[in-house]
Amino acid sequence: MGGGRLRSRPRSKYWAVLSADCATRVTRRRRRGEEHRAHDPRSAVKAISIQNPRIAGRYWSSHWRGDGIWNEIFRFHCLVALAVGLSAEASAFGEKAASRNRLDARSFLRARHHADNHFARCAGAQRPTSSDSSAQKAGGADDNKIRARHFGAKCHNQIVKRSGVVAAFVVGALFVAGCSRKAPQAGPPAPEVLVTTVAPQDVPRVLERVATLDGFINANINAQVQGYIVSRDYEEGGVVKKGDLLFQIDSRPFEAALAQAKGTLAKDKANQVKADADEKRAFDLFNKKVISDQERDTATAAAQSGRANIEADDAAVKQAELNLGYTRVISPIDGVAAIATAQVGDLVGPSTGTLTTVSQIDPIKAIVTAGEAPFTDFVTRHPDPAERAEYVKTLQFELILGNGSVYPQKGKFYALDRSLDPKTGSIRYEVTFPNPGNILRPGQFGKVRFVADMKKGAMVIPQEAVNELQGSYQVAVVGDDNKVSLHPVKMGERIGVMWEVTEGLKPGDRVVVQGGQKVREGAPVTVKEWTPPADALVSKSDQAKER
Repeated sequence: MGGGRLRSRPRSKYWAVLSADCATRVTRRRRRGEEHRAHDPRSAVKAISIQNPRIAGRYWSSHWRGDGIWNEIFRFHCLVALAVGLSAEASAFGEKAASRNRLDARSFLRARHHADNHFARCAGAQRPTSSDSSAQKAGGADDNKIRARHFGAKCHNQIVKRSGVVAAFVVGALFVAGCSRKAPQAGPPAPEVLVTTVAPQDVPRVLERVATLDGFINANINAQVQGYIVSRDYEEGGVVKKGDLLFQIDSRPFEAALAQAKGTLAKDKANQVKADADEKRAFDLFNKKVISDQERDTATAAAQSGRANIEADDAAVKQAELNLGYTRVISPIDGVAAIATAQVGDLVGPSTGTLTTVSQIDPIKAIVTAGEAPFTDFVTRHPDPAERAEYVKTLQFELILGNGSVYPQKGKFYALDRSLDPKTGSIRYEVTFPNPGNILRPGQFGKVRFVADMKKGAMVIPQEAVNELQGSYQVAVVGDDNKVSLHPVKMGERIGVMWEVTEGLKPGDRVVVQGGQKVREGAPVTVKEWTPPADALVSKSDQAKER
């Protein structure tokens, strides 16, 4: 029933009341010589609007043609109906219908239902006695007309008595209805987005990789002879110089061995003197034909054997001296000594492991690894070995420490490993940093950052501003009227959190960076400028092709 016309005729009880009331008013007009206009249903509605507004509204609705003036009349009818205690919902509907200048069939039927109930209660209040009821049944249609005329007159008398109150209430109701209309709510505010303005610029291609610090030289200190440690002569974790004593091993066995070697040497030297004299004598006697050739050869062999024994004894003495010297464990380099792994009283030897480590940490090395793809890209950019060697010498490296601070000293390229690690597919290179004061220590982790090259006239936007769908890219651009439009773009290489745009944007375009999920094509937005992070152009290790 939503939008169709209402029934063309009201129900019979309303028709009877309206017909009787109209007949009464026509008779009065004839007596006054007025023109009879009951043939026009709108005139009839207007004539009885004050006498019985509910019935008038029903009759008018069944002949409604949509004129705005009759909407206003019906609004007045419903307000009067509310004033005399009739249907409140009919009054509310009248207010609604008048404001929209239209009549909704479903809403009107709901209002009519409430009015029907009230009419039944009013009719019940005026119901005659049982004898009168029998007469009404016998009288047929004439009785219905009489009851309708009686009821209409009754209502007329009640309204006339309360006309002053009704008029005042109608004025007040109209005022309240006009004031109670809510102002149209404003639409939701335009969403806020962060934008960046596209402009060609020289963009440095900054690379950043994870690095591990290590000593420039790491000397593992081991025992060269077997013995018991009798003292530790350095401060653990302290700085030591080359030749400083670190450990002392019990030297008494080695002193005895040295003394024995020296005694053997002295004995053999004495024997050698006799052997040399016997050799000389044998040659003289042989020349005089006193002794035979065999005797001469025997004396010569004995002299040579003595000389060989002396040489062996000299070597034994030197070995004993070396072993005695090894009982003093000294530092081979300048550096920082680690905490000792062997304590006083331990039996140590060549096979017992490291006693401690001394590291040279000024300068200190940063060990960096690069994947196979970045290494291949580097070699492709610099194919000539001589030019590549000169290029790496010009690089300036920064070291970012674990707390995020930047080490003040700049580093230099030191060496590139000969091969890639087959297990990880990466190649290692080393960068050295000056380390005055031994601020940096081996084992620290950090990041090495350097400017690989400069990209001229590149237009870059944040990667988060780009929407990717099935291999195609688009960005949201805010126009001069602060409305969003979607532009397809072509992208180049990634530089840190930025992305180079090769096609689809022009200088001055404002690209939405954050808040793009809240907007659609043609939607107005509130614009704020996006602030890039400090490391926006820093390429993290092994995240992009060019690295």
